[in-house]
Amino acid sequence: MTSLPLSPPTLRHSCPALLLAAALVSALPLVRAQVTITAVNTTTNTTAPSTTETGTNPGTLTYQNDIRNINTFTAGGTNYYIAGSATDAFVRRNAVNSNNSSLWVADVNATTVVGTDKDTYSSVLRDNNIFQGSDNVFVNGTTASQGNIERVDFVWNSGIAVQASDGFAIFDRGAAAAHDAVQVAVITSLGSGLASPLTWGFGTVLELSAASYGANLDLDNSGGAADTIAYRLLRFGGTGDTLTAHTDATATGSQGLAGSFIRFSDLGITSGTTIYGYAIMGSDVTNTSASLADWSTAAFYPTNTADATGGIDLASFNGQISRVPEPATYGALVIGLSVALVGWRRSRRPAALS
Repeated sequence: MTSLPLSPPTLRHSCPALLLAAALVSALPLVRAQVTITAVNTTTNTTAPSTTETGTNPGTLTYQNDIRNINTFTAGGTNYYIAGSATDAFVRRNAVNSNNSSLWVADVNATTVVGTDKDTYSSVLRDNNIFQGSDNVFVNGTTASQGNIERVDFVWNSGIAVQASDGFAIFDRGAAAAHDAVQVAVITSLGSGLASPLTWGFGTVLELSAASYGANLDLDNSGGAADTIAYRLLRFGGTGDTLTAHTDATATGSQGLAGSFIRFSDLGITSGTTIYGYAIMGSDVTNTSASLADWSTAAFYPTNTADATGGIDLASFNGQISRVPEPATYGALVIGLSVALVGWRRSRRPAALS
């Protein structure tokens, strides 16, 4: 079992400064349900020289291989950082229609895009790069934009012990106030193992609606208005998770990103519980945990999911467990308040006689 960093220690001393610090810490915002993400802190990196991918329409597409990472984000007035990343991502598809893949990536021109060249759909999902993501994730149908994905699982193979206040974020590309609904659930058991997903266990199902997301975000740390991403849609027809040759890259658009943060407490998970990951599904999936294991059962996972119930355009920030700052942050708060209290007490003493 993998352990994430320990939670802040309990304050036991009776020093007034420590009691004051403890009171202030206990007054920090506690998010009782999924909350909107109001700010992100990002860093842009160029990871490698440009690479090219051979496909059709256009025949060659150049990736600049740039990444914009999310370092921290703010939700409910509290800052969160990344405390651990999933071991694997599993894309669960039905066998009704062609298993296409549709991605979006920040655009330069008809033959050049900003993001990184990835070989598999799951690697795009599990990256931390808001220059790209997946498009129309859970929509069923026969067109190039419809991938027939029913569920995506982000998994820690050996399990992780989490705090109730830990959680995960979902970022969706879309128009302001019109972001896509999804359902999420924690994976509580791997049952007979990674090769036997029909034996897995799932916890409480939580649905996100358009109202679960915040306003579109300032993505470049400028402190200004929300940014939009000029993007290009990349289609990979009939190859499932393999992204080695695009079949079309002509559709373009411009939208922003918004996010929602789901704490494990929102899903009924208490501190110290070992979990094995979480799942994201379309909003039309039967929302009982006992129905989630078999994604090929149409009674639970409809095979006619429309854009309105499955059209989320996930940014590449998935499989990330986030939490509040390390205990050292609280120690700094205590020390600062102690110094302030000592200074306040000295200021009340009479001046020394000359």
